[in-house]
Formats: sequence, C-alpha cells, structure tokens
Amino acid sequence: YLGFDRSLGDEESTLAFYLYEEDALEEKQEVLPSSTLSWEYYKGGDWQKAESWVRLDAAKKEIWDETLHLSKSGKVRIKVTGAMERVRLKESNLFWLRCTILEAGYEMPPKIDNILLNAVSAIQSRTLKDCKFSGSGLPDFYLDLEYIQVIDNALSVNV
Repeated sequence: YLGFDRSLGDEESTLAFYLYEEDALEEKQEVLPSSTLSWEYYKGGDWQKAESWVRLDAAKKEIWDETLHLSKSGKVRIKVTGAMERVRLKESNLFWLRCTILEAGYEMPPKIDNILLNAVSAIQSRTLKDCKFSGSGLPDFYLDLEYIQVIDNALSVNV
C-alpha cells in the first residue's frame, strides 16, 4: 500500500522501484517474472472490500510496468482515470494505491530498497573539454559546436 497526500488522477505518475540485489556485482541474468501483480487505487467505500478498489488496466494504458511484476528494479507508470478518494487510517488521511499478488510464484520475494515518485532517468552522454578555437576578440563572436547543448545558456567558455 502506498499513500499519497494528493490524488494521482488524470495524469501519468512514475514510481521508480529499486530492489535490493545481494549479488549486484555478478553478471545480470535475463529476468522472467514468476508472479503476476495487480495495481489498484481506492475509489471510496468500505476500505476492506474488493469493490472499493479499481484495478489499473494495461490494455487501456493505465499501467506500464518495466519491473516485470517487481522481479527487477525499474519504473511503474500509472494513470488513474477515475476519482480517487481519501481514507483515514490512524493519523493519516491519504489517497491510496495498492499492489496485490494475483498469481503467486516468486522464488524469492522482492526486497524493495527505495521507491521514488516521479523520478526520471538521465545519462550524461558527452562532456566537452578543450575545444580549441580562435577568434578576433571583437564583440558578437559566434562559435559552431559539434554537439548541441540540451539546456540553453548552459555552456560557458573560459579564455
């Protein structure tokens, strides 16, 4: 169960799952999911009844799971298309998302290290160093670079 202070309604949210991997230094094997999971959100009613939860449907692009049912680290993208409702549990009054096992079969159940909301992946692809050029020293000097920068005005030139 994951509780949120705001509804996840009508826009895609990303949950990045980082699983604990004891043998992280060993060569990675192809992962085949051995269990089937269901992701559901609470729509209101009796918290403990199945009809109070709405299952997210991959065919309707409401759920996209690159973790292979939490068999490996990765992202789960969800899009809640209906209305989520709050439920008060002890001191918390939150909107809830849950993951349930539809078909058991984990040889080893996943151990979750971290869950990050709306995380994005980024890879530094190139570092520009020692780009040699010559100029006249006059104002409005223009320099064509081999690579385009991603963010405007993020490049500095030291002379």
